[in-house]
Parts: sequence; C-alpha cells; structure tokens
Amino acid sequence: MALTVITTSGLVSGTAHTFVAAADELYVPEGIYWGSNDNALWSTSLENLSVTIAGQAITAAGVTNQTGDGFSLTITETGSLVSFQNSANLTVLGFNGGTGAEQTLVNHGLISIEKGTAIVSSGGTTVTNTGQISAASPIFFFNGSGDVLVNSGTIAANSYDDAVHNERFNNAVIVENVNSRVTNLAGGVLSAVGTEAAGLRLDGSADGTLIINAGEITSANWWGIDISNTVIDPTFVLNNSGIISGDQGALRGHDGGIDRVSNSGQMLGDVDLRGGNDRLFNSGQIIGEVYLGDGSDVYNGNGGLVSEDVTGGAGNDTLIGGSQGDYLIGSGGGDLLLGNEGNDTLYGADSTASDTAADIIRGGAGDDQILGAAGDDTLIGGDDNDTVFGAAGNDLIVGNAGDDSLVGFTGEDTIFGGAGNDEINAGADNDTVNANAGDDTIDGEGGNDLLIGQDGRDVIEGGDGLDTMDGGNGDDVLEGGADNDILRGRAGEDELAGGLGRDFLTGGQDADVFVFRSTAETVVGANRDQILDFEQGLDLITVAGLSPGVFEFRGTSPFDPSGNPELRLLETATGSTIVQLDNDGDGIADAEIRVANVTGLTAEDFTL
Repeated sequence: MALTVITTSGLVSGTAHTFVAAADELYVPEGIYWGSNDNALWSTSLENLSVTIAGQAITAAGVTNQTGDGFSLTITETGSLVSFQNSANLTVLGFNGGTGAEQTLVNHGLISIEKGTAIVSSGGTTVTNTGQISAASPIFFFNGSGDVLVNSGTIAANSYDDAVHNERFNNAVIVENVNSRVTNLAGGVLSAVGTEAAGLRLDGSADGTLIINAGEITSANWWGIDISNTVIDPTFVLNNSGIISGDQGALRGHDGGIDRVSNSGQMLGDVDLRGGNDRLFNSGQIIGEVYLGDGSDVYNGNGGLVSEDVTGGAGNDTLIGGSQGDYLIGSGGGDLLLGNEGNDTLYGADSTASDTAADIIRGGAGDDQILGAAGDDTLIGGDDNDTVFGAAGNDLIVGNAGDDSLVGFTGEDTIFGGAGNDEINAGADNDTVNANAGDDTIDGEGGNDLLIGQDGRDVIEGGDGLDTMDGGNGDDVLEGGADNDILRGRAGEDELAGGLGRDFLTGGQDADVFVFRSTAETVVGANRDQILDFEQGLDLITVAGLSPGVFEFRGTSPFDPSGNPELRLLETATGSTIVQLDNDGDGIADAEIRVANVTGLTAEDFTL
C-alpha cells in the first residue's frame, strides 16, 4: 500500500495520476489545486483504492471510471472537485464495481460539473453528501442493485442541454437499478430546474426503492418525485417527513406496481399514484389533489390534511379521511369511504355506466355530505348534521345523530334517520323509512313505501304509490298523497289526511284529527276512505275544506236540497257509519267517509 500526496499545485496533460497497486492512497491537501486539462484525474481497475481531496481537483474531462471493488473517495469541507467538460454525455465519476466490497463517496465540500452526469453507479455504491453537488444530472444509479444515497447537503440539477436531456438526465437523482435507498435528511435538498426534470426520478428497471425524506425534494418545472417511466411495474416505498414539491405536482407514480407512501410532512402539489395496489398514509399536509388510480388502493388520512380531492380510481378502494374536512371519491369498484372528523364530502362515484359495485360510506363526526352511486350502497351519516344522497341502487341509508337530510333517489332503499330532526326523501320505487327519534319530515315520493316516524312530532307524506305510514309517538301529521294508503297515527295528537285513493286511517291514542280537503280524496262507494278507530268526544273529523260554505249537519235525516252543503249519517247494520257529504246542496252525495264500529255521531264530532 502506497500513499501519494500532491504537494505542488498545477495541471497536467493526460491522466493526472495512475495507481500502481491495490489499496494505494491519493491525497490532495488543502490549499493545493491539481488536475488534468484534457483527461481523467486517475484511472485504474485496482481494488480498495482511497482518494481524499482537501484541496481543489480540476478536470476538463471525466474524473474516473472506477471498476474495482472497495474504492473510497472523500472530499472534505475545504475540498472541491470541478469539471469543465463540455459533453453532455460524459460521466465524471463512474463507479462500476464488481461483487466484493462496496464503493463509497463522501462529499463534505463541492462537486461541480458544468454538463453531463456527476456520479454514475451500477451497483453497490454508497454516496454520502453533506456539501454541494451540482451538475446537469448529479447522481445516476444505473443498472445493478443496492446503491445508497444519504444526503444532508444540496444536490442540484442545472438546466444545461435541457432540450436534449429533458426526460432522463436533468433530474437531481435518477434511479434505474433495484433495491436502492435514497435518504434525504433534514436540511438536505434535491432540486431540479429543467423541463420534465424531477428532484428524484425512478426510471428504467428501478424496483424495490426505499425513499426517506426529511429534507426537501423539489422541481421547478416538473414533479418533485417521478416514477412514471419505469419499464416494469415497480414496488417502491416513500416515507416523507419533509417537503416534496413540484410545478406539475409533488409525486407521480407508475401505471402498475405497488406504491407505499407515508407522509407526515408537506407534499406541495398533486399526488398521482396512477395504477397498482397503492397505499398512502397521510398525517401531514398534501396541498393538491390525490389520485390513486386503478387497483385496490388504500388512503388513510390519519389526522392529516388534503386541500383538494382524494380519488380512488377503478378498483375496490379504502379511503379514510383525517381530522379536517376531506373530499373522498371512490370512482369505480366497491369502495369503503370513512370520513372521520371534519365536514367531509364522500362520493362513491362510478367510472362507467355499467359499474354497479356496492360502496360502503360512513361520515363520522362533522357535517358530512355523502353521495352513493349505482349499486346497492351502504351510506351512514354518523354524528352531526349530514346530507346523504343514495342515487341509484337499493341502498341502506343511516343518518345517525344530528339533523340529517337523507335522500334515497331511485331503487328500493332502506332509510334510518337516527336521533335528531331529519328530513327524509325516500325517492322513487318501494322504500322503507324509519325516522327514529326527533321531529322528522318524511316524503315517500314514488313507489309503495313503508314510512315510520317513531318518537317526536313527525310530518309524513306518502306521495305516489300504495304507502303505509306510521307516526309513532308524538303529535304527528300524516298525508297520504295519491293512491290507496294506510295511515296510523299511534300515540299523540295526530292529524291524518288520506289524500287521493282509498285510504285507511287509524288515529291511535289521544285526540286525533281526520282531515278531508276535497271530494276527490274520498269518493262515493266502495273506494271511500275509512276511519278505523274514531273516539267520540276525543277525535274530530274535519270536512270544512270540502266546500266553501259550512256544512249543515242533518244527522240521520235525508238530504234537503237547498243549494247549501249538507252532511248526513247513514248507520249500517254492522254498527258503522257512512258519512255522506252533499257538496253543492243538490241532494246527491258527492263524497263518503266510513267510520268503522261507531254510531250516534253528532255535530260536535265534526269541523263543518
């Protein structure tokens, strides 16, 4: 082993130094400038060589293409390595070791390259930088495997020859091999300014890359990190506690493969993981959109913030919001969306018209907006005042706590209001609604619906179809709407109006009012409305709306045509009463009401 110390400053023609034996050492002291004006600084394929530069090493060409194992280069805080070569395709420091001991580069000073690539490794090289590395392409891990970069300094890609090398060479760090590791510590910077130049790019056959960032990775004109151009479907892991930013976005993934991203720092720009079964855990900030792409993906907000949408894309995705308001979109497949805290917007969505996979969406705390899609979805509002919209399919909708607005839309939906004063629109088709506690408003709209108010002062409208309405406890208002309906008031002072069709009205306990507003609502004959539990002295039958005048009560006497509206009673042999109403005073009944199991009605039983 021999040590060579450069003691005299100057430049030589040709190769500046030739190693003659394995394990030789070369040292350039502080205050010395040394190098070659037309060739490499050193050249050899010997193993276990060591170079230390504390002064200035200068070359107009490349430095070396080191092919031996165990090579070590150290540039101290006072040292610098500068190349003024003019070829954009030149490699300044090439590491091409064999299969033995790894090669190491430690830079505490300056590596500056006007053009070309500063450092190229084809496997087994560890680069540690606390200083500054500047080049058109500072670091290129090419082929091979197991390269390592640890940076707490600055690695900056300039824009020389940008028009030619805009996709592959103007990145601060580019990885094309397998099982490499890039660690950017606090205070470390990876930056690029060229067109389509990333702070960190995975390219070629890159796979199994681990990226740890506590510093800053940035691009002025592209994505902060870009792995979209690999020729395989890669697996990579990114742990970010620092800052990742780019003019186009923070992170762009690959169309396939598996991405594992954990962010507790800041990602300033969009995150587009594209295809593959990806995982993104965010407890930091993402200022932009998140798109997971095709595949069965997982997004977990974990107390983090995303300023715009989080979209799962095609596939069966799991999207979990954070502590603030999230906008989560399933977008195809059978997705699970959980809003957690904050005022969230959760949308199952569908990527195609034929996509009818069932989504499960739950809002959690906060005033959430939940939208289903095609398919039989489960939509759960959670705490606070939620808006839940079922869309197509046979959905299960649950409001839970809070004053919720619940809409079934099309499909045979099952809707539970939960606690609070809810507004429920069942939508088209045959729906089941249970409003639970609270002063609720229910609109059955179309279809043959079962509408249950439960506790509280509820307002229930049947809408079109053969509806069954049950007010439950409380002073309820039940409106039958069109077709033949069943209305049950239950406990409380209820108001029941059957509407059109042949309706069956049961008031239940307490003082109830049975309301008839037009002759079209209760016709003459077998299709007349029926009151099934009228209690004299407690309940009332209101017919005042049938005529602009006041009905004359005739009791069981026949009509006396006088031009004035009249009401008479026809008591049946079975113990019921048919209430006949002559609306225009012509002596002919225009409407009838059957009062079951009651006779002896008086004028006091009516609002005339």
